[in-house]
Amino acid sequence: MSNVERHKPIAMQSHYFLALSMFAAGCTSVPIPPPLSGEEMASISNAPKPALTAAIASCEQGAQVEFDHCTYLVKEVAEILKKTELFIDVKPSADATADIAVEIHKTPRRAHWTTPSHNPAAALLSLAIPFWWKESYGYHLTLREKKGRAVEVNTLREGTVVQWSLASLLNIGDKRALEPKSEREAEQLKVQILRGLQAGQTAK
Repeated sequence: MSNVERHKPIAMQSHYFLALSMFAAGCTSVPIPPPLSGEEMASISNAPKPALTAAIASCEQGAQVEFDHCTYLVKEVAEILKKTELFIDVKPSADATADIAVEIHKTPRRAHWTTPSHNPAAALLSLAIPFWWKESYGYHLTLREKKGRAVEVNTLREGTVVQWSLASLLNIGDKRALEPKSEREAEQLKVQILRGLQAGQTAK
């Protein structure tokens, strides 16, 4: 028997294991923000065109986290704020010329490698056995204008992630999906930011 023939079963087993792992990894259900109400949709559809610039001024490191999540969170917040379409530019670092300084408050995040989804054995077992764990989503921000007026927005929430071969059945509807929906997150932030800015203009 040649070396190629001898190693063929091992290669086939490796490919089979990889295929199962990929299949299991795709069988996930995560909670997503609810769709906006008709009133909320109307408020953002009538929003003025972006004319302000923003910059991430600070990030508060949460306690008992497994990694320096501010490194990732700053980039994440900058991208999600861009998706709100309220700003012409969002810089991931402090900038004195920006119209809005964004402060990121404690935002719980769990390191990916501490979840069952990062465990190959759990990925395979989830073909038959459901695994679930808690994750934190959303953001807690303060948007501070140059004049000192501040708008606080908070979309933080906790939800259950399910990894299972039948998890796709849980994604039927508009409350869960295969992966987080950044568009929904941006909509939730946009509504709160607009309310805060409009309230400040009324108070003037």
